[in-house]
Amino acid sequence: MAGMNCFCKKKEEITSRYRTNKFWLYSVAFVFLFGMTAAELGLVSDLLHKGGNNVENYPSAEFKHDLGILLFTCIAEFLYIIGHAFIEMGLNIFINFSLAVFWGAGAGILFQVSPFESRTCDKSSSVFTSNWASYADNCSRVVAMQGLAWALWGLSLTLMFGMFFHLVEFKTRRNVSIPSRKDAKRSVASQRGTSTCLAAVLSAVKALNLSSKYLAGLERGMTYELKLLLLEPVSDIETAQNYRNEETFGEAWKPWRVKPWFDPVRSYRRK
Repeated sequence: MAGMNCFCKKKEEITSRYRTNKFWLYSVAFVFLFGMTAAELGLVSDLLHKGGNNVENYPSAEFKHDLGILLFTCIAEFLYIIGHAFIEMGLNIFINFSLAVFWGAGAGILFQVSPFESRTCDKSSSVFTSNWASYADNCSRVVAMQGLAWALWGLSLTLMFGMFFHLVEFKTRRNVSIPSRKDAKRSVASQRGTSTCLAAVLSAVKALNLSSKYLAGLERGMTYELKLLLLEPVSDIETAQNYRNEETFGEAWKPWRVKPWFDPVRSYRRK
């Protein structure tokens, strides 16, 4: 039972998502997203309820249409918040990008058409033009709407890039990256060590007085792996060194000539 409890605890620690930083970052982001969208929806719906469908009740037609854009974006944002957990990450990225476009468009139109700013709301209505003077009582609401729209635009972009880097991982390719000085020195040292080892192998083979056929194959096209294989039969090389004439030497190495990798020319052509 104790072992089973230990296994269950380990499994719970591995599968628990409530202890990860990503879960809490996403939770905080969506809480802010819900709160600011609710505030934006309240302000937009209040102004639309007062003005109705008549364009004359608004300072300009652009302002009325912009309220419609913000209302649509608020509804779409709420639908996304409800269903974001049931769609894949790629679709989440696309929806956040689309919502960021709508939030940016709504905030940008308000910035262009509205003369209201946070420092002008305390001034009299005579400061503004005639069409905006009658709307001066809603100055603070228009400024708040614009600020929330910009904040939602930034939060949507942050979620989009965060999900993108959560989904995609970037790594450098070793075959196209520029090697560092340390890697270059290590490569040169490795090549020098390899050439020294190969020279020693060829010298050892020549010292055994092999026939010209094998020496030519070793010097022309023998691969590095085949040359290393010649270092393995140490005992046979030591035995072969005791023979002086070429016939006895050939008989001593005859078992090795049967193996396909011993013939350097034939093995190199096969590769």
